[in-house]
Amino acid sequence: GSVERTSFAEKDEPKGFFELTFSPDEGGRWRVDSQDFKELPSRPMVDLAIGPEIRPRSLRAYLHERIATLDDNAIVRLKPQGHINPEIFSKLTAPFLRSVFPPSMNVQISISLYRQPRDPVEHAEK
Repeated sequence: GSVERTSFAEKDEPKGFFELTFSPDEGGRWRVDSQDFKELPSRPMVDLAIGPEIRPRSLRAYLHERIATLDDNAIVRLKPQGHINPEIFSKLTAPFLRSVFPPSMNVQISISLYRQPRDPVEHAEK
């Protein structure tokens, strides 16, 4: 497998490799004598919630505040928490995200963010 996390399903899994030591048995066949898992440093994966209290005009400040405490190499996934303001969708563009997040961070938008109704009337009917 990969020594890097490739999806959020692996968010809390350690990544690394096994160091194997072989020795011959009494019949001359080589067998694994010992195995030692060597954990490698992995980029942290962080879910960052965008809730209904976030207004489009304050989105940049909100994101800056949240990422200020994160590792510079974090992989960040933006996720909805409750029904978010429909105007937020139009703000979440690649140029906007590049202007907010440092180049060393990766950012992705959860598909669940786009599955939310964007029309407040549509949301009220469900």
